[in-house]
Amino acid sequence: TSEDGFPLGSWLSQIRTARRRDSKRRLTESQITQLDSIGMQWESRKDLLWMQGYKVAEAYFEANGHLNVPSTYKTPEGFALGKWVNRQQYAYRNPGKSNATLSKERIILLKKIGFIENLIETATKNFPNSETA
Repeated sequence: TSEDGFPLGSWLSQIRTARRRDSKRRLTESQITQLDSIGMQWESRKDLLWMQGYKVAEAYFEANGHLNVPSTYKTPEGFALGKWVNRQQYAYRNPGKSNATLSKERIILLKKIGFIENLIETATKNFPNSETA
């Protein structure tokens, strides 16, 4: 809510929805262009934060060749990469129970940095007699 009481967050959410889906309030190309010109962030805050975490994980993977980070690991810049990786693992293993949602697009990105293979490798090491998918 803005200082003058306008529900800005709700309005932004409605604008984002109107751009993404066929709805009664579909944005025109002119409206999209106008919003782009003032720096509209089309992604939600959650999506932006997830992508920030992904970029950190990607950089770690490129530098180290794996994502086997301790849950307490923080990057030199202070990003809690270990917690982020643990949340993604939980969301992947427990899609119905996690608050975090791994869309198909996010899973594709995670596969690009060896995330799924890392889960299978970890499960194999921890439970050598179990079957893994």
